[in-house]
Amino acid sequence: MVFEGTRAEVEQQQRDLYRIAERHGGNESRRRQRTPRIPADLQHCLHSRLLMNYYIIAESFENVRRWSDAIALCENVKRRLADEYRSRNLPGKPFVTARVTQVYRHGSLHLFLFRFLLQGDLKSP
Repeated sequence: MVFEGTRAEVEQQQRDLYRIAERHGGNESRRRQRTPRIPADLQHCLHSRLLMNYYIIAESFENVRRWSDAIALCENVKRRLADEYRSRNLPGKPFVTARVTQVYRHGSLHLFLFRFLLQGDLKSP
C-alpha cells in the first residue's frame, strides 16, 4: 500500500485504514504482505500478448464507490459479466476478479480483471 500526503495526512490515512481493516477481519501479517509493482501499461501489454496465444481476451476496468456500496458493486459486476458470458455461449467460464487499489475516507477504487476464451479450452493454443 502506498499512502500519499504530508506526514500528518499519511499517519491519519494509516490509522483510518487499519481501523477499518481490523473491523472487517484484517490483521498485521496481511498488512505486511507486498505485491511487486509493474507499470500498468507494460503489464497490460505483456498479458495481452501472452494470453492472445491461447485465444484469451483480457480486460480491466475501474470503478469508485462509497464503502457502503463496495460489496454490492463487486457482486453485481461479477454476476453481470458471468451472465453476459453465458448469453454469448462462450466456451468455459469467465475469470473475473476484483480488488481495492485505492482507499479514500468515504470509499474505494476497485480494479476488475476479466478474462475469457475466444475458442477451445486452455489446453489447446
